[in-house]
Amino acid sequence: MKYYSRPFILIALFISWTPLTYAQEDSPVTSLNTINIAVGKISEKYLSYMSTVAHNNNKAKKAQKKRDEMLNQIIDSRADVMGVPGYKGDKSLKEATLEYLNLTHDVMNENYAKIVNLEEIAEQSYDNMEAYLLMQKAVNDKMNDANEKRHLKTKEYCSKYNIELIDKGDELSRKMKKLNDVSEYQNEIYLIFFKCSVQENNLLETMNTKNVTSLEQIKNAMVKYADEGLAKLDTIKGYNGDMLLKNACRSAMEFFKSEADKLSVITDFFMKEEAFEKIKKNFETNPSARDNKTEIDNYNKAVNEVNQASRQYNQTNQQLYEKRKKIYENWNNAVKTYMDRNIPYAK
Repeated sequence: MKYYSRPFILIALFISWTPLTYAQEDSPVTSLNTINIAVGKISEKYLSYMSTVAHNNNKAKKAQKKRDEMLNQIIDSRADVMGVPGYKGDKSLKEATLEYLNLTHDVMNENYAKIVNLEEIAEQSYDNMEAYLLMQKAVNDKMNDANEKRHLKTKEYCSKYNIELIDKGDELSRKMKKLNDVSEYQNEIYLIFFKCSVQENNLLETMNTKNVTSLEQIKNAMVKYADEGLAKLDTIKGYNGDMLLKNACRSAMEFFKSEADKLSVITDFFMKEEAFEKIKKNFETNPSARDNKTEIDNYNKAVNEVNQASRQYNQTNQQLYEKRKKIYENWNNAVKTYMDRNIPYAK
């Protein structure tokens, strides 16, 4: 399997708060502000965690540290919300927020662990990778629904106590929204790339077996998926005009097609090699063959053919290796640049 940039685990925590007008103590605004500030701190920790994951490949310890900080903040924020008495005994917003925070904690523990486990087998097949990304989406939809429910409770609370909401969209909320959009776009392009890459990996592994029939089957699948990928890319726009990731994927699809087209050189060598081994065995085990001009001519012809096929095989393999290396480097660099351009950095 090639080493290439993969999607990062994203759990959508669109926890945002709405700035409110100043209010005196013992007012409905006081309870609301306390809850929103407590919840908002989680967003800051989560953004820091996701920034670390997106910009630091293979730095699991650093990412885990950030995730632990976020989980600790969820616990602290939950304690802060639990301490809110509620205005005139009204605990509706408090209870809705606690329900949301409990779900958030469960998602970042149990659901996150399931996603991590699925990630370990995701690269074994396209179906596994698709299931991995779909599970992320399902968890994200669950979180978004819960967040929307909390938001509606907030609106009901404000309407009940005549509180004017000042919904001007803070910077943190914009960053959180962008994080999700960037991830969804990358996943869409990545699945196109991955589907064909899996077949190429199968091709390289099957070449070791020299099974011509299997190689032809994989070749046909590669061409099919590459054509499908190119057609799908035609329907996808760049992310906010950024065509880098899309173009890198297109280059990969074009390479996979050209690689499949050159497979005939590989299979031709395997077949000539197999035919030569039979002629060689007959020639070496049959003493009369060495005195037979026809047998000698057939042997020498087979030697020339297998040597020529071998030279073409080695030359083609080297060319494909160099192009393959550039394609994967181009993909990895495109993903890194795409992340650097579009994922906000956080401390």
